[in-house]
Amino acid sequence: MEVESGGIACYRITAYTSLKMELHRRSNPVGEVRKDLPFFKELAYEYVTNILLTSVRR
Repeated sequence: MEVESGGIACYRITAYTSLKMELHRRSNPVGEVRKDLPFFKELAYEYVTNILLTSVRR
C-alpha cells in the first residue's frame, strides 16, 4: 500500500509539473523573450546607477 500511494503522489507531481510547463510553453512561444526577466532588470539597474554615480562625481 505504501508503494502504491507513493506512486500516486509521484504521478500527481509529474502531472502538475507537465501541465505548468505546457501552459508556460503556450503563453511564451519559442523565440520570444519576456521583457521583465531579472537579467534585464539588473542590466537596467546597473546602467542607471552608473549614470547617476558618474553625474554625482562630476
